[in-house]
Amino acid sequence: MQIDPSGTGFGTPGWHAAAACRSLPKSLFFPVGTTGTAADDIVVAKTVCGTCEVRASCLAFSLVTEQHYGVWGGTDEQERSSLRRVYRAAGLEAAVAAAFDGTSTSARSA
Repeated sequence: MQIDPSGTGFGTPGWHAAAACRSLPKSLFFPVGTTGTAADDIVVAKTVCGTCEVRASCLAFSLVTEQHYGVWGGTDEQERSSLRRVYRAAGLEAAVAAAFDGTSTSARSA
């Protein structure tokens, strides 16, 4: 899998620079735990994501690169895990990845 840390291969070119979260504390999007103040942080992080113009690119990046922690594209760990299961069951995982990183499905399996 090709991973482009600059974000230029995932939907919106340079999506990281346009992210609504770019100037907020990273700890808000990577809380420790899922209860108490961490649960409050997750709600706030998802609210920020809800206003973000590059939310889809962020979510796609997190799915393609298998980000298991934090809030990405308005989803938490459990929600992304569910999405990955659905994509895998439907055979869409490679197609989704190829659509966002600019590679063909056949090139990815080589």
